[in-house]
Amino acid sequence: MRIVALVVLFLTTFQISAQNERQPWYVGLGWNAVDYYNSEETDKQINTTFSALRISVGRHIWKGLSAEFSYSVNEIEEYPGLMGVNLDHAAIDAYALYSFRDLLYNGEDKLIDPYLMAGAGITWLENFGVEEKIETNTLNIGGGVNFWISPSLAIVGQGVYKNSKDGFTDSYLEYYVGIKYIFGLRSGGICFP
Repeated sequence: MRIVALVVLFLTTFQISAQNERQPWYVGLGWNAVDYYNSEETDKQINTTFSALRISVGRHIWKGLSAEFSYSVNEIEEYPGLMGVNLDHAAIDAYALYSFRDLLYNGEDKLIDPYLMAGAGITWLENFGVEEKIETNTLNIGGGVNFWISPSLAIVGQGVYKNSKDGFTDSYLEYYVGIKYIFGLRSGGICFP
């Protein structure tokens, strides 16, 4: 019982330093999964491999607002109309993120940091060994949460809906789990927390 009380006390009083004006930059690295949910022709919904990678770079802009650029790769094993063909999947996206930390905790740093995000991107599907690429522009909206485990390191979970605007591919969902590291820049070099 004492352990439970200590854990509850720790989680409710522990303050973590999230991304802010002093430490405006972050880098993220993690694993992603792609879900072409529109597909009625396949039993498999979520496509992912061990090498499904997502990297991101972001910067705090003002209050809870940040900008992020990300690159992700994956392999699509099943896609509508192309059964049995493995497709290389890549996406480049730009996002505006809004963290609710300031609204929820009155500006105090806390362990849980939820956010919403919106942006746009480009997705490529490529059949290995074939030179033809399928390229589509997407409008993206989603959300996630940072779980701060140290003053500069967070575990991140997020989900994004990517709406294909030109009809060359289906719209899809992308899920991401990874880590985020924040840091600052000074005129003399990088400022680590």
